[in-house]
Amino acid sequence: MMPKKNPKRKSARKKLNKHTDRKAYLRKQFEASQVFVFKEKERLAQRKKKRSAAQTAEEELAQEQLKEREAEAEKERLKREKWEKTEVRNKEILAEMKRKQEEAKANRKKFKDRLLAEEKKNKEYMDQLAAANSLRDKLEARKKKGENLEHEIKSEAKSTSSRKGLEADTSAKQKKKKVSIETSKAIGSIDTDERNQVHALEDDARKQKAKLDHKERQKKSELLFMYERKRAEASRIANPYQQRSEVAKLQREEQSEIKKLEAETRRIQSEIDAKTKKAIFDIRKESDRKRGQVTSDERLKNTQIDMEKREAKRQALTEASQKIAGIRRKQIDILHGKEDE
Repeated sequence: MMPKKNPKRKSARKKLNKHTDRKAYLRKQFEASQVFVFKEKERLAQRKKKRSAAQTAEEELAQEQLKEREAEAEKERLKREKWEKTEVRNKEILAEMKRKQEEAKANRKKFKDRLLAEEKKNKEYMDQLAAANSLRDKLEARKKKGENLEHEIKSEAKSTSSRKGLEADTSAKQKKKKVSIETSKAIGSIDTDERNQVHALEDDARKQKAKLDHKERQKKSELLFMYERKRAEASRIANPYQQRSEVAKLQREEQSEIKKLEAETRRIQSEIDAKTKKAIFDIRKESDRKRGQVTSDERLKNTQIDMEKREAKRQALTEASQKIAGIRRKQIDILHGKEDE
């Protein structure tokens, strides 16, 4: 049973840990299958020493089953290699996203530096203009009015820009929270479906094996009853030597039939286990794919939200810069007396 994911967004490191855990799980599955194949070989080797020539056909069947299991183990190994290649690709994508984020950060810094340089240039111009007209009262008053206007426009522009920036941050935070909740619900639904399907498969396998065990016990009971009847008939043979020979023959036949019955039961049980494991693996693989898609969609949505936030902030800075850039023209108009006309 897999745990529900925390609705909070996980860091890139935790996501990598999740992939690492999945990789360890697949490796553990592969190693377990290899151990099983090795033990099966050992068991068949021991049994081969004790079996008679009459059991050759059964051993060949067991060898074929072993080859099938080895082929399944090889298939599992190939799947694990394919999954590891996918993991490498995901890491490359993450590295590319980080690179783009750093590039965007550098571009924002360049933009900010350019704004500061323009602001500094405007201030130097106004200082020079004020120094050139400091002796004239009228120009001084106009200069003062222009400075007041500059202060008001800059204060208003910065305040508006800051307010819009905070609004963009708040809006982005709310949108990301909503995306996180939706992602958690989707992953929770996937987890629930996965658990239900796995439990259903496991229950069905248990029922099949229980039915098989019952059938085996019933057949054994029938065999025992049949050979008990035959032994009773053999006990009535007058010749002691023939009687003992017939009883021994019946004993061998009975043991052979029981062993065949038990071998057939184990074969069918192994097929049930193999089919169930494969079905569970396919379900979990599909669930992982769905969870990966949901997580990828979440990242894309968050990336879009961040882009919208940056665009809103950039627009706010642009509007503030335009207002500040217009200060110079308004100050010149004031100095030339155009606003008094």
